[in-house]
Amino acid sequence: MNLNDEHIYHPVYIAQYTLRLIDVFQTTSDSAVLKQIEIISEKLISLSHMKYHARFFPYSIDYQNHPNHFHYHYAPWYSGMAQGQILSVFARLYEITHTKKYLLICNEIFHSLTLLKGKQYSPWVMCVDQNKYLWIEEYPSEKPCFTLNGMIFGIYGVYDYYRITKNQEAKKILQASLTTVKHNLHKYRNKNEASYYCQVDQLKIIQYHDIVVGQLFQLYKITKDPFFHQQAELFESDTK
Repeated sequence: MNLNDEHIYHPVYIAQYTLRLIDVFQTTSDSAVLKQIEIISEKLISLSHMKYHARFFPYSIDYQNHPNHFHYHYAPWYSGMAQGQILSVFARLYEITHTKKYLLICNEIFHSLTLLKGKQYSPWVMCVDQNKYLWIEEYPSEKPCFTLNGMIFGIYGVYDYYRITKNQEAKKILQASLTTVKHNLHKYRNKNEASYYCQVDQLKIIQYHDIVVGQLFQLYKITKDPFFHQQAELFESDTK
């Protein structure tokens, strides 16, 4: 993508584009599309960093996600949302190609989601709050902001990894993170208004509210828990 007239590799944009290509390939079986997916995956690997036997995908730009607060991220920095989305890419790529290399990459990415803040790991993208809820942090910082849509995108990655590997640690993280969303969702809802983007600022952004509505319906499909369907309908009704 281009930012301030500078070309950068944005890990989430790359992941989301690649996931769309995977959808196309699964529909068409077009080998040219698969080739493009594999080229992008190789570029992602080349951009990644290894630490603690975990694979991280950096942002190469400085970024401040809350202009009125202290959340300033200096490149290279890492995001739980990016880690989760790229984990989905490699999990689905392994699923369609059965190439062992992609499974090994999945294992390394997933390992990044086991490294908790406060355990002397740097970087980290996972933390536990004062109430012992597990969070996948889109914007890791000393005081996490618990961005809702980023958390759920991260959950998708853990789900895809568990779905193809049946890894029991992934199952525990998946269950814990789903519980976090379920028990904290009320903190984001604003009756008859867009929901809060995160827990730091009272930002109400309709585009992200709509994303969360779709995500809650998707969590229902994953879990079959009626709570998520009920909440999706409730959040949706707030901005009709």
